[in-house]
Amino acid sequence: MDRKTKLTSGLNLKGDGLELGPLAWPILTRAEASIEYVDHATTHELRRLYRGDRGVPNAQIVDVDFALSGRPLPVAVGNKRFDYVLASHVIEHVPDVIGWLGEINTILKPGGILSLAIPDKRYTFDIDRDVSRPADIIAAHVDRNIKAGSAAVYDHFRNYRSKVDPVQAWEGKLYLTEEAGPHRYSVKESYDFCIANQTGGRYIDTHISVFTPASFFAVIKELIELSLFPFKVAYFYDTAENGIEFIVGLQKATPKTTKATLLKSIPVLPAVQPVRQIQSELDKLVRELESQKLLLAASEARVEALTRTYSWRLTKPLRLLARVKRSLTK
Repeated sequence: MDRKTKLTSGLNLKGDGLELGPLAWPILTRAEASIEYVDHATTHELRRLYRGDRGVPNAQIVDVDFALSGRPLPVAVGNKRFDYVLASHVIEHVPDVIGWLGEINTILKPGGILSLAIPDKRYTFDIDRDVSRPADIIAAHVDRNIKAGSAAVYDHFRNYRSKVDPVQAWEGKLYLTEEAGPHRYSVKESYDFCIANQTGGRYIDTHISVFTPASFFAVIKELIELSLFPFKVAYFYDTAENGIEFIVGLQKATPKTTKATLLKSIPVLPAVQPVRQIQSELDKLVRELESQKLLLAASEARVEALTRTYSWRLTKPLRLLARVKRSLTK
């Protein structure tokens, strides 16, 4: 099943849809569905912002229907309601995930679905970063964050790995090694991004939250316990082998939906690692064991050489006397 099929599974494509932040790569085109687009800026502003960026085909940037321009999502869309909302690689950029989900819940019709594509940090440039804890997500909401915190900005840039090959990551070759490629930004550059985020007027694009499927559902579980998550999990597609993202469909819950029902919708994830990653880790342990064996052999050789020296033979009586003395004092 391709990612588009996964992202749109369970959606009422004949209904009204909204895609968040499609830029130049919408999941659904207007020819395929009754879809509208929202972004943080207008089409004109986006094309100006990305002019000269080789990674973004300027002419393909979609015509934005609703520009947030610092406004809450329900206000930006004129309080319109939608049958579904699509967001591919958006949630990790959101300063207040709980507040954001609440806004999406507001604009969804009863039974509507939010379909998310979320990068799996184990196979992206976030590979060296720690996952976001429930505490991080909750604190951002309580503190009413409207932009990335300094810790998230510094962590994003300082631990940004260049040239992460997902296939190698799946094989377990990139963990805790320089094989993942060097860090793209220096300590000073990372610090400067923090300062610019706090004092400058420009937007600093940051992966504020970092997830794996397990950590994402751990956050959800805690939010359900706090009555801060008005969705149940409608579908889940784990990160495909050699892929970099997992897909989650969240269906708007009714006011009568119990916490138990929401918790029950969370999928049970396998407790095992990918086979290739396990094999790679075993291979690494074998190499380390062989290395230790070589070190041990070298140490034994040094001891053997020492015992054959003149000084070692000369001090043998003294060592015998020391052993006798220890035995008598016991």
